[in-house]
Amino acid sequence: MNKKSFFRVTKNIFNTRIYLAISLIVVLVTIFTPVLINQFIIPSFKEQIINNVLDNTRKIAYRISQEINFHTSTSDDISKSIEIDLNTFNIFKIHYMNKDGKILYSTQKEKIGTFHDHPHFYETVSQGKSYYVIKSKGDLTHEDDGHKHDIIEIYVPIMKDGKFYSTFELYYDITKEINEFNSLSDKIMKIIVSTSLIVLILFLITIYNASKNNLRLINNHKRFKELANSDSLTGLYNRRYFYHLANKILKLTSRSNSPISVCMIDIDNFKSINDTYGHHLGDFVIKNLSKNLLEFTRDSDIVARYGGEEFIILFPDTDINGARVITNKICKKIAEQKLESQNSNLSYTVSIGVSEYKHNSHIDEFIINADNALYKAKDNGKNQVVIS
Repeated sequence: MNKKSFFRVTKNIFNTRIYLAISLIVVLVTIFTPVLINQFIIPSFKEQIINNVLDNTRKIAYRISQEINFHTSTSDDISKSIEIDLNTFNIFKIHYMNKDGKILYSTQKEKIGTFHDHPHFYETVSQGKSYYVIKSKGDLTHEDDGHKHDIIEIYVPIMKDGKFYSTFELYYDITKEINEFNSLSDKIMKIIVSTSLIVLILFLITIYNASKNNLRLINNHKRFKELANSDSLTGLYNRRYFYHLANKILKLTSRSNSPISVCMIDIDNFKSINDTYGHHLGDFVIKNLSKNLLEFTRDSDIVARYGGEEFIILFPDTDINGARVITNKICKKIAEQKLESQNSNLSYTVSIGVSEYKHNSHIDEFIINADNALYKAKDNGKNQVVIS
């Protein structure tokens, strides 16, 4: 595939609204899908993990509060009673406080007897609501101590008869859960990003091929249209398309009353050329005349092969005198030239009949007048122009 073809196909994508709209939608979807999943879906899964941990922690706190009397039991007895729970659920630190915030028990004995003075205890926990904060490895907790784990610091209020009674403060090690979640989410994101890229690449290939096929269809349609409207030997307009264009021009000139002329051209003694030199030389003469007619006429003139060795030219905005000048030039130039083809020196002449359009008359009458003038040129000795 060359660069020119690539840029032509790409340009067609940008110039075709449906291709461009679909392309923009797919590109946006493939770009934003990973972003949306990373920003909303994965955090929701992480939140679900945290909620599971919170539920487990609340259950542990309530169960311990029911089984142990923190007001009468010794610190050592309490430590032995909760040791299995702490190890099982990766709780590496725990404080138990009364409703005033005094620490009655702690895995850190130096904390026993001290008071909890953080605002969230009074603003949230003492109102019977759980409170938690997630701390990553190395972050400071509410007790301003750095740690080597990913933790959830959870406050679970204990209520009796609908009244705030005490609080558990638990430090839950979630390093394993976080690591597993991060590992899983990384794998999911890699899969999603890879899938999005594959989808995008496949789509771009598909839309490119669609655009390429679309251009091929357009070109084929254009080519078929040209073939349907042109003569296969000369490339000039054919008779059918000449009538189509002529009718359009006649309608326009009928409004402006501008002059318009037509001429019929016939190759003199064409049968003799075919019989003497062969049909391939006859085709050569026809193509030579077609080339000359295009050179001697204007871009606005309609040149067509009427059939066999006959040609027709429509001259818009041209009266009979103007058409006479052009056709005499054509007749003279054709007679003066010598053709060389396959070691044969060949010359030929043409006869031409010209007529001017009478407004509101039928196109057939217009052309018949030129055709009658052509026959007069033939009868008068050929190689000449006759005006209708």
